[in-house]
Amino acid sequence: MSGIQVIEPLRTDRLQALPLPKQLQLLPPNMLEQFVQLYQLVLGYVKTLKGYETWKQEVVGVLNEQIGKLNRIIEILEEYQGYGTKIDEQIHQIEQKFQEFVNLETYQYQLLSSNFNQDFLKQKYRKMIDKDGQEANDIVKRHGSGDDELNELVQEFRASRKQYHRRKEVLNRWSQERVSGFV
Repeated sequence: MSGIQVIEPLRTDRLQALPLPKQLQLLPPNMLEQFVQLYQLVLGYVKTLKGYETWKQEVVGVLNEQIGKLNRIIEILEEYQGYGTKIDEQIHQIEQKFQEFVNLETYQYQLLSSNFNQDFLKQKYRKMIDKDGQEANDIVKRHGSGDDELNELVQEFRASRKQYHRRKEVLNRWSQERVSGFV
């Protein structure tokens, strides 16, 4: 697109109105004076001049060029408006996805906090200790008498009781807050 074209104002020297046509020169001076005072008559005369026609064509050409530029600007604005609408829709989708993310993150935190809070973990640990104690008692009940079985019984019992007492001590320390968190 080129710069703005300036239209030269219409001047009398450009109209080439002089010399007057011979028909007008033959009129008496008072008729010529009346001719000059009638606006519509002078306007009609000016519109018939070749200089006026040339100027009019220049103006129409510049105006058509400006109209073309304005139409192109309107097309560009409509295109950008379409992009703006698309961007607004995408922003709306992003906001929805972000809200969904925040909701899922909150839900995940709630699940984790309910499964991994201190009281819940201590309760699970107590159940494991009770299970270890029960296993030690079950070992004694399962084995009969016999040297090999007795040695095996003692080893299993010791391993089971060792785990039981170790876990019991960890739970005690944890309850006294001498151990930080789940070990």
